[in-house]
Amino acid sequence: MTLDTMRLPFELVESIVENLSGDAPSLRACALTSSTFLETSQRRLFDTLVVTPPPCNQAKKPPRISPTTKLYDLLIQSPHLSNYIHHLRLENVGVVTANVHGINTHWIAQDADFALLLPLLPAVKSLVWHSGMCGLNWYALTPTTRQALQQAFMQWPLERFEVTAMVNLPLPVIKTMKNLRHLSLSVTHFVERELPANAISCRLVGGEVEEKLLPLGSLSIMDPSRHLMSALTSWVVENVELSNLEALSWNTYGSYFPKGDDMVEMLKILEPAAGSIRTLEVAPSLDGTSTAAIPSLSVPSLDYPNLESLTLGFELSPHGESSCLWFKTSFSNVTSSRSIGNLERVRVRCHVAQESPSVSFDPEVWGLQDALMHPATGEMKVKRLKEVDVQLHSVYSVAKGEMGKVRGGIVEGMGSLPKRVKVNVTEPLGEV
Repeated sequence: MTLDTMRLPFELVESIVENLSGDAPSLRACALTSSTFLETSQRRLFDTLVVTPPPCNQAKKPPRISPTTKLYDLLIQSPHLSNYIHHLRLENVGVVTANVHGINTHWIAQDADFALLLPLLPAVKSLVWHSGMCGLNWYALTPTTRQALQQAFMQWPLERFEVTAMVNLPLPVIKTMKNLRHLSLSVTHFVERELPANAISCRLVGGEVEEKLLPLGSLSIMDPSRHLMSALTSWVVENVELSNLEALSWNTYGSYFPKGDDMVEMLKILEPAAGSIRTLEVAPSLDGTSTAAIPSLSVPSLDYPNLESLTLGFELSPHGESSCLWFKTSFSNVTSSRSIGNLERVRVRCHVAQESPSVSFDPEVWGLQDALMHPATGEMKVKRLKEVDVQLHSVYSVAKGEMGKVRGGIVEGMGSLPKRVKVNVTEPLGEV
C-alpha cells in the first residue's frame, strides 16, 4: 500500500507538516512524497514570499532574468499557489544595478515583472519593505509600478505594513489599507500628496462621504524626519482610531530633536491611546534638553488600565542628566498611575556613553524600589509585576571591561524587590 492509496486523517497530515514549518527542504520533500501531503506542504512553503535583488556581478551588467520573472512564470503556470502567499518581504529594494543601457538605477525600478506580479497575489496580509542601506525614493519607481502598488494596497487584505528607509512615501496610500492593524515606519520620509478621490477608502453615511479611521492595533515610529515629524503625528491623530491602539513604539534615540520636540509629538498620540495600550516602548533623543523641561517631556501619569509591558530607553553619559531624569520621572509617573495593576514586565534599554562608567556610576538613577513599593507598608504598588529586564549597550569599547561593576551597581541600586520579581541585567549583542 502506497501513501497515495492510504487515507490518513487530515489532522495527522496537518500535524506532520506543521512540525516541518520553517524547514524548506523537508517541506519540498514532503510535497513530493504523496498527493496526500502536497497541498498542505505547499501552503507552508509559499506562506511567505521573499523577493531579493539580483546577484551582483563584477561586470555590472544587467541580470538576464529579473528577480520576479521566475515567480511570475510559476504563478501563471500554477495559479492556485497565489492564494497561499500571505506574507511578502521585499529585501534591499534600494540596491542599485545597471540597466540595459548601462545606467545605474534601483533594480526594482527597472524590473517590469514586479508590477505584473502584484496583481497575481490576492491574499497578502503582511508586507515588509526594506529598502536597505541605499534607501529608495517612492518616485524613483515607474508610474506603472506605483500604480500597481496602489491597486494592491487597496485590494489586499493587508493587516501589517512595515517600511524602512523610504523617501516621499505618500501617506494617503496607507489610508487605503482598509484592514491595516500594524504599521511600522522606520527612517521613512513622506509626502501628504493626495491620491485621486476614488482611491481613498471611504463609505457613504447619510448621503455624505465619511472617511474611515484606520483600526490600528500597533504603531511603531523610528527616527522620523525632524522637519516632517509634526505633520506625521497630525496625520496619525486624524486618521487612526487611537482609542483602540494596543501597542505603541516610539524610538527617536538615534535622531536629534532640540528642546524635546520628539516627546511633545509622541504625547499627542499616547494621551488618546493610554486607555487601550498594552505595550509601550519609548526611547527619546533629549539632546540639548534642559532638566527644567523634563517633567513636561516625560511619559505622563495617565490611566493605563491595560498596560502589560513597559520599555524605556535612555542614555547614561557625563552630560546626560536630562536623560537620566527623564527615565526616573517617566518610570515613576507610569507606576504611580491609579490603574497600573496589569503591568507584568518592565524593560530598560540603556546606552552607556561613558569611557569609565563605574567611576561616575550613580545608584540613585536605578532606585526603582521607591517607585514600585509603598514606603509605609513595603507592599508592591504593581501587584502583577514579574520581571525587570535591564539591557546595557556600551558605546565605547574601552568601557566593556567595567560593565561587570555597573551591572552589580544596578542590581544594588534597585533595592530589595520581592522574590517573585525576576531581575535581569545583561549586555545583549548588537544594537537596540
